[in-house]
Amino acid sequence: MTARRRAAIAGLAVAGAAASLALAGPAVATSRSPQAAVRAAERQAGVLEAQVALLREATERHADRQACLRTVPVSEYGSPDATSGYRYDARDGTGVGYAPALAVDTRSRPGQEDYLLFDLRRDGGCDSAAPVAGGTADAARRRLTGPRTGPAPRTQPAPSMRPAPRTGPAAPTTAAAPARAPSLRVRVDRLERRVRRLRAAVHALEVAAKGFDVWESCVSWIPVTENGDPGRGFGYLYGRAGGPPSYRPALTIDRSDWDDPDYMLLALVGGDRPGKSCRDEPGEAVD
Repeated sequence: MTARRRAAIAGLAVAGAAASLALAGPAVATSRSPQAAVRAAERQAGVLEAQVALLREATERHADRQACLRTVPVSEYGSPDATSGYRYDARDGTGVGYAPALAVDTRSRPGQEDYLLFDLRRDGGCDSAAPVAGGTADAARRRLTGPRTGPAPRTQPAPSMRPAPRTGPAAPTTAAAPARAPSLRVRVDRLERRVRRLRAAVHALEVAAKGFDVWESCVSWIPVTENGDPGRGFGYLYGRAGGPPSYRPALTIDRSDWDDPDYMLLALVGGDRPGKSCRDEPGEAVD
């Protein structure tokens, strides 16, 4: 689990405890006046409301990301000892052999695939906005420096120089009476409503944090390396039956101890599903 995720979940617990302190604040403040106690509780409620707003925004962003995720079943075809798998030619004089590789699993039943990877959907507003060529000021710069081909812009007519008509003497103004400060009872009632809303918000955040923890505790990091040449000088043999093969790179599980993998992919291993069964090492153990 990353430090930012730990802090988010810890922040939810702190917000819950602080909301309870806000409830107890006016009751325990016996050494000061009721007005001072209410002012202190109002300040504390404001701080907690700001913290809860930030946490609510974080949970909403996470919910949006979760809604844009789709799963892709993937399995490893071939054996790690290279006795079976896809045909592979390193073009180093050793000849064509076999090598395992990852591929989309279209045959296994749900839960029988090796891995369930995550992909971002491109529909439903999940895709990012297209970048603006030259930056966001590019269009404005063209408008300012480009030649003017249309008619000159209209200017506002000059204001009339005639004096304004007389309307009689101005009515005397009276100073507005200062607003009366709410009574202590009204302030306490408002504070109680704020604390009730805080309790409800903290409960919703705790539920969201628990759901996130269940999901994150079930995913695993998968070490993956690309075998083959992206320039297609060597790698896995690819082509139509009977035709001349070409070379393609492919992804495979990295089991080597002497080098780091190219990628670490987040996935559900085997039949692991959040809230049901999580048999493998959780992703948070990678730290």
